[in-house]
Amino acid sequence: SPTASITAGGPTSFCTGGSVVLTAATGTGYTYQWRRNGTNLSGATTSSYTATTAGTYTVVVTSGGCSATSAATTVTVSAAPSATITAGGSTSFCSGGSVSLQANTGTGLTYQWRQNGNNISGATASSYTASTSGSYTVVVSNGGCSTTSAATTVTVNASPTASITAGGPTSFCTGGNVVLTAATGTGYAYQWRRNGTNLSGATASSYTATTAGTYTVVVTSGGCSATSAATTVTVSAAPSATITAGGLTSFCAGSSVLLSANTGSGLTYQWRRDGAVITGATASSYSATLTGSYTVVVANGGCSATSAATSVSVKAAPVVNCSSNAGTSTVSVTATGGQSPYTYAWSTSPVQTSATATVNASGTYTATVTGANGCSATCSSTITLTGGSCVGIRTETQNSWGSVSTSSPVVAYLHANQCIPSSESPDDWLRTAARALHFISSRGRCPSALW
Repeated sequence: SPTASITAGGPTSFCTGGSVVLTAATGTGYTYQWRRNGTNLSGATTSSYTATTAGTYTVVVTSGGCSATSAATTVTVSAAPSATITAGGSTSFCSGGSVSLQANTGTGLTYQWRQNGNNISGATASSYTASTSGSYTVVVSNGGCSTTSAATTVTVNASPTASITAGGPTSFCTGGNVVLTAATGTGYAYQWRRNGTNLSGATASSYTATTAGTYTVVVTSGGCSATSAATTVTVSAAPSATITAGGLTSFCAGSSVLLSANTGSGLTYQWRRDGAVITGATASSYSATLTGSYTVVVANGGCSATSAATSVSVKAAPVVNCSSNAGTSTVSVTATGGQSPYTYAWSTSPVQTSATATVNASGTYTATVTGANGCSATCSSTITLTGGSCVGIRTETQNSWGSVSTSSPVVAYLHANQCIPSSESPDDWLRTAARALHFISSRGRCPSALW
């Protein structure tokens, strides 16, 4: 009879889906029939058989009309556990997000998670939180058997960059501002926030902040959003700045007006005329003596304010010059500048109101000249009239009477020496004197009246 035996090509105990090759002894002219659990296996007539099902396997070997049956080989097949993955949320999300992957559970099951076919170190629980892109599987074991699940693909979309750059100081005074600019990128959309609240209409890549607060920007791209770190803007109140004039702001040259700024603790000042700094004018008040537009800059440390302008107008006074003429017993004044026409007032009694005044006594006379704009100027002139020469007999060289040469020597003499009032006609006086002398000589006595 032929030899009948079975040799297993590997373990005869394995998991569902496994197999073992069973091989019979071979010989010339041998034919074979494999059996499981005593039942012929259809078509299993070669010298080897791949067993995938649990059972008792034998082989009947026939040669030359004689047959032999091998000893039985038992094949044990254990059921492998199921292996599935259930995602606890969307498997496509933005950077910083994640999804929980859950394997099926059961008594005695163990797990090994894999990403892109590679074991994930330490990932041996029944669930795994995936935060990076990849193809995830789980190997579920129940002792000797294991099953690898179908792959679950996780896609992580990159979030946009969210940052703020300030275009200047973020601390400034009331009325100031700072431009805040977000990082830009293709397809980016923006929403600015102050103190966590959306700013209506603030959806550009930059925002001009004028109000104190904590600013952030939410940048969105491809369904993903990122919020920037906060930028704090501080706004300090500027002081008020006003000017109060202590009198009329339109006056004559030589006068002034006191301009006073508002006062307060810690305030400093800088006065300006026509926009230019007035050197040394740093008090709370300033005495203005020149025409111009005056402002004051009031500061309280980091913040300052400039007042509205106060206009000061200085009116020009006339320029005057006094002179005297003893020969004509007159004092005169000339005026230029200021605003004509001029009015005059001499310190005579009574007051004379022309540019030239006639005087009848030596002395110093003052003229006050007032322009049409109300501004005045004064000057004085001293005149010396020769007196005490109207008695006795006086011999003078022709054309040299008195102290002043004149073409009318008698008139000049009488005036210069105060023999007659300067307001009277010399000719009348001379005629009166001649008539008096004629009366005395003809009648031997003085007239009772002169005519």
